[in-house]
Amino acid sequence: MADVRFVKADTLKAKPDVTKIGFGTHFTDYMFVMDYEEGKGWYDPRIVPYEDIKVSPANTTLHYGQAIFEGCKAYRYKGNKAVVFRAKDHIARLNKSAKILDIPQVDEKLVYDALMQLIDIEKEWIPDGPGQSLY
Repeated sequence: MADVRFVKADTLKAKPDVTKIGFGTHFTDYMFVMDYEEGKGWYDPRIVPYEDIKVSPANTTLHYGQAIFEGCKAYRYKGNKAVVFRAKDHIARLNKSAKILDIPQVDEKLVYDALMQLIDIEKEWIPDGPGQSLY
């Protein structure tokens, strides 16, 4: 397992009624983040309480629309076990897109391990109804 620091939240949110939520309306207690610095690469992987992020006005996403999106779903499987559909494929595709856009690639094992750690921390957020998932 990769060395991913975990910063515990002071308080956790109440879990929403999963039968009454829409897509993109509720967010879990935590998020995975890393920093990047030229010459140093990606560093300080950590799972932290969900919060707004600071973005520089010089960010290339704002200037040129240069961005990558990869989403994946976690499902509740056989009781309380969490599974993520093709997580390694999603991370490999993220790096393929990064290479095309000349964005520094991530360590796939580190990101996979961090994702699995995050899903384990957030497993109570995974709905258990037919066809439901945590995205």
